[in-house]
Amino acid sequence: MSKKKIEYVWDPRKGELSPVEIESEFIFPLKEELNFAREESKIATISSQLSIQWGSGKPGENGSATIERNLFEKLAFRNPQIVFVPFHGIVGPENDWTRFLQIYQPLTQKKIKLVELNPGRPPKDVKKFYDLFEDADLIVLGSGIVEPYMELLHLLHFGKRLLSWQKQGKILYGYSAGTIALGEIYIHYFLGQEILMHLFLAEQNSAQMAKALRSELREYVDEETMTEMDTLVQEMKTKGMDIPIRSSFRKKNLGMMKAPTFQLVPKVVVLPHYGEYFLCTEDHLRTMTKRHPQWINIGIPNGMALIHRIENGILTTEVFGHNPRVPVTMIGKNSEVLHFRDGEKIPIER
Repeated sequence: MSKKKIEYVWDPRKGELSPVEIESEFIFPLKEELNFAREESKIATISSQLSIQWGSGKPGENGSATIERNLFEKLAFRNPQIVFVPFHGIVGPENDWTRFLQIYQPLTQKKIKLVELNPGRPPKDVKKFYDLFEDADLIVLGSGIVEPYMELLHLLHFGKRLLSWQKQGKILYGYSAGTIALGEIYIHYFLGQEILMHLFLAEQNSAQMAKALRSELREYVDEETMTEMDTLVQEMKTKGMDIPIRSSFRKKNLGMMKAPTFQLVPKVVVLPHYGEYFLCTEDHLRTMTKRHPQWINIGIPNGMALIHRIENGILTTEVFGHNPRVPVTMIGKNSEVLHFRDGEKIPIER
């Protein structure tokens, strides 16, 4: 059984509001769930569970293709079966799928599988959908938009399957939204400067887009705040969007959104694209650390990754890769900035 609803999701990469039709209720046949429980009880598990969280928003971002190939060598992958699951539609002659193939198909003799999802249409044949992953050695959750895709995958009970597959020895890999999906939780605060950038870009693209965003913003802010935003957007038009806004509005919290995750890397909350000014990730990291000190909040820049191993219930996290501008970053308990570089371990208490 299902019930449809429309969600409007702001996509910062496209600079637009995207209507997404979502099945808000989706119930498996009881027989399917019982069969899975029986199958899972028979599985011989492997003690080491491996997850990789990339900070990059797409395969090979900012010239990171060589770094990604080096990770294959480090992990000693040998002719793996790879399944790629993007969190967005595949369009155009050059896209995340073609980029992924360019990097990874030469690393395996087996044809890489693409699994495309539609948030508004759960697969009719759930067993056939799951069968696509059964022979996989590496399951890659691609970049895109977190909220509608995670809602769909939770309706499909996909997290239970991921954990089961991981215990069988399958390796989980994430880019951007996929990286977030593996962690403890997804919370996104709408900070002032980020909203200003979205509004600035919307006005550059079309009056209709700007009107739609303003309508959305008025559900969260009053007219006085909108007037302040208009003044600051005019300042950006004069000075350019790459010059930081000095107003206190920059760090002002205008609201938040949450989405479920698979919680396969316990206690760890990550911010991909760390250090990218457009996404205001440093302010987001500080906000998350201040508001949610119960979790380890980590910023991962493009071209770098976290390698998580859980062995006998103990989590170890190693930093991999290189970004020329900024390393993997955490904010310590005393507000100190902690940097981690290639090969270093991040202490995560459980």
